[in-house]
Amino acid sequence: MTVSNIYGQKTKYRITLELDVFDDFNPHEIEWPKVFKLEDDEQVESYIENLSNPRVWGIERGDV
Repeated sequence: MTVSNIYGQKTKYRITLELDVFDDFNPHEIEWPKVFKLEDDEQVESYIENLSNPRVWGIERGDV
């Protein structure tokens, strides 16, 4: 999706990352605008799922 404005065009991307990390890693501490060096009129949304905890994504033990 491309959006035109007086500053130029914006493009929307979806990037999917799956991380396999140690327990001391906290994905909620990632400052995505800083990581991607976004400008003031640019934005990022993030959705974080804990795939190690089946209750978080809807499967309880015994349901499988």
